[in-house]
Amino acid sequence: MTTLPHTSAKNATTRTAPTAPPSPACHTQGCTGKKPLMTGCAAPGHVKDLGPTHRTSTGARLAFRYGTQCRAAWAMLWNAKVKVGDTLELSVPGNKPQQVEAFDSYEAQGPLITPMLDGTDLSGLRACFEPVGSRHTECFQPYP
Repeated sequence: MTTLPHTSAKNATTRTAPTAPPSPACHTQGCTGKKPLMTGCAAPGHVKDLGPTHRTSTGARLAFRYGTQCRAAWAMLWNAKVKVGDTLELSVPGNKPQQVEAFDSYEAQGPLITPMLDGTDLSGLRACFEPVGSRHTECFQPYP
């Protein structure tokens, strides 16, 4: 038997297959009001964009996301144009709207992410952005 230089049981490395991501902490209605990052719903490879990215009047970007394992939706707002006091609300008819506000400069550096909504029926899904100090609310839908 031939032994390769610098190999032995003492310094051998073992390779293991990557493990699957943990199951998300919620599904559908159970996700309502929860944070997608904290529940595992935003796990890489399990998030789908709902429609194109939108641009607000302040230059911030807004996108709708859907967690395929959780079957829940959320909206996110990002860009250096997000300011302390800006609010983002996600709603679908028949359900309680979910809102997030940038309370400090850390949150304003973003992204600003709404709590989730049940993604079973996303008919009428919309996100409304209200910049701080503005009386004008901009609303967007995932698909024009």
